[in-house]
Amino acid sequence: AKQKSDALLLSKGEVDDRLRGTDWFSEKDGVHNISDSIDVNIWDYGGQKVFYTMHHLFLTQFGVYLVVFDGREVEKNRVNAVGYIEFWLSTISLHAPNAPILLVGTYFDKPNSAPFATNVSEILQNDLSISNNYPQIIYGEYCFFPISNLSGNGTHTLKNVIADAILAQDYVHQNVPFSWMRCLEIMNSGNGEVSG
Repeated sequence: AKQKSDALLLSKGEVDDRLRGTDWFSEKDGVHNISDSIDVNIWDYGGQKVFYTMHHLFLTQFGVYLVVFDGREVEKNRVNAVGYIEFWLSTISLHAPNAPILLVGTYFDKPNSAPFATNVSEILQNDLSISNNYPQIIYGEYCFFPISNLSGNGTHTLKNVIADAILAQDYVHQNVPFSWMRCLEIMNSGNGEVSG
């Protein structure tokens, strides 16, 4: 039987639905008071093998990376699930060795998911030697952030950790020449015409 490892990822729509409509930097309970806005782009790199050759074009030091996986698969299909997570961690580490990474486990939907989360965390730590091999991983209570696809439990914590990771990056606070912003504006407009 053919194993479908790309099922470990949420669809782009599911990720967008979970993250849409949140002003991350104002919902920080007063921890951060930012007067200027920060634009955050969320890119889904596509788990399909056909996209693997394109990753090096987009993986840079100027990002905070989330590796999202189905927590159930880590227990049910350990070798493939851990291998898939390891592929993403290795790829990110190769192209962006110092960029922060958060592991996000989905399907932690039951009211008492702590034993399940503890088991998944132990599997990941043991099989991947996370603390030795991937020091840029940001930890929460576990070596990953468990979230519920049904209730949204864990997403508030995850959003806060992502916001903190973004704000901790030096490049976020660097000034960008106005001419660069104008160039970006032209590229994003799609028409390619330069005026004035």
